[in-house]
Amino acid sequence: MPRRVLRSDAPGIMLVTGARGFIGRRLCGRLLADGHSVIALTRDAQHARDVFGSMVRVPKPLSPPKPG
Repeated sequence: MPRRVLRSDAPGIMLVTGARGFIGRRLCGRLLADGHSVIALTRDAQHARDVFGSMVRVPKPLSPPKPG
C-alpha cells in the first residue's frame, strides 16, 4: 500500500515553545521569513515581545519567570 504524504506549502500558524532560546529564535525567524504566523510560548513574555516586536504573538506566560 503506497504511503500518503500530507504536505502543504500554504503558510500556517506555528506554535514555538522556548522561542527565546538559541534554536527557538532562529526557528521563529525562519518561519516568519517563510510567511507563517508565529505564536511564541516563553516564561518571560515581555522579553519575548522586546525580541520579536509585533511580528510574533506572545500570550501571557503560564508561570512567572524565575529570578536570575
